[in-house]
Amino acid sequence: MDQASEKLPFGRHNELVGLSRKTHVYGYDNSGVVIKVPKPGEKRFDSFELAKEDLQRYRQSIEEARRRLELKGGNKETMVEQEAVIHDAPEGGITYSRVQRWIKGAKPLSQVGGGVLNLESESLKELRRVFEVNISLWQGDRSFLDIVGSSTSKQPIHSRALKHLFPLFYSENIMVDKANEVRVVDIGGVVGGESLSLSTKLRGLVQYMGSVISVALIDRELRKRGFSS
Repeated sequence: MDQASEKLPFGRHNELVGLSRKTHVYGYDNSGVVIKVPKPGEKRFDSFELAKEDLQRYRQSIEEARRRLELKGGNKETMVEQEAVIHDAPEGGITYSRVQRWIKGAKPLSQVGGGVLNLESESLKELRRVFEVNISLWQGDRSFLDIVGSSTSKQPIHSRALKHLFPLFYSENIMVDKANEVRVVDIGGVVGGESLSLSTKLRGLVQYMGSVISVALIDRELRKRGFSS
């Protein structure tokens, strides 16, 4: 256990199961959940009401993404349901942490790599629907899911661009579980709105393009297996 765990409002965790630029992800065996805790300085609010308003927007965006997946014939459980807990931020102010089921043994697409295209046809179809949701969000109001995820390591801009252009092979937030079912485990809310920075808008555009490319690659594989688009 690291010293930081002593400051968590959730008690001791069993292990640090994930790490990004903005969050620590802790696993709790007894409850079978992971808790995504903002790093100091991230997602901090001056009042409970402001935190609650932001959390409400977050929940609405998650439900919208799951609703769109269902409309496309997918299983909304593919996008793993998340809850949140509002609590004190260690450096002062208020924040909230996200809670979801811990899917042990699942591998992100970045680890599956080229083997993604060897998945069962039904899994590929569900994966296609996830990318379709991202496409529809961007075409609607220029919002998007962060389907790639962030890394704590500094990478050249061309490496980051490659990951966003080919999320089918590099996504950290889309996983395949032990039953080869697709799971989106870190939706993080739908990113969008007029206040987005230029860099975030560019990231959304590239992820949109990456989603289109991913759909095309999946369609090509499915056609090889005798399925029509």
